[in-house]
Amino acid sequence: MRTNTKIDWHRKVEEAILRMMNALDEPLNFRQISKEVYSSPYHFHRKFRELTCENVHECLKRLRMEQGAICRYCAFRLFRRDRPDLGSVDSGMAA
Repeated sequence: MRTNTKIDWHRKVEEAILRMMNALDEPLNFRQISKEVYSSPYHFHRKFRELTCENVHECLKRLRMEQGAICRYCAFRLFRRDRPDLGSVDSGMAA
């Protein structure tokens, strides 16, 4: 593969990941994303997996789970900050 083609595919995959990150609450699929980066669904899916080692659905699922974990962690931190009487949270498990 020519160097320009490699750079172009890296750029397309990067754009796709940024698009997914900016639209985590929207119902996206790889056909929509491939259209946005001007590629056929087949080639986009193949090159995305080759460059990221995960398919588009797995990547989108992971990004959504990471976002949910971050939101949950931040909400927990805010809750604890607003409730200083809690002190340290006991997990209920004996050491």
